[in-house]
Amino acid sequence: MLNSTLKEEKKEKFLDEDVIKYFSYELTLKNHRTKDVDVIIEDHIPVAQIDEIKVGLLTSGKATYKKETGMLSWSFKLLAKQNKKIAYKYAVEHKKDKPLALK
Repeated sequence: MLNSTLKEEKKEKFLDEDVIKYFSYELTLKNHRTKDVDVIIEDHIPVAQIDEIKVGLLTSGKATYKKETGMLSWSFKLLAKQNKKIAYKYAVEHKKDKPLALK
């Protein structure tokens, strides 16, 4: 059996005319099996569609990152009875007068 938990954190920083929103995620995987397991994890971060919005990946926890799609991908072997944490952070910068619908 493979269990996972997700920890999420959000922070905002206000500048003169801009807002920077920071998002942090940590995924903990636990392999309860007596055998090793090959794991592939995929997630994504937002991709800005206009120049007024900037999205930047700050840390990716050794993920493969495709900037055009925002896709993050991890591939590894999780040993029997092993725990592993995967963490990543990104920031979104935009004008104060242009609120975003981010969750």
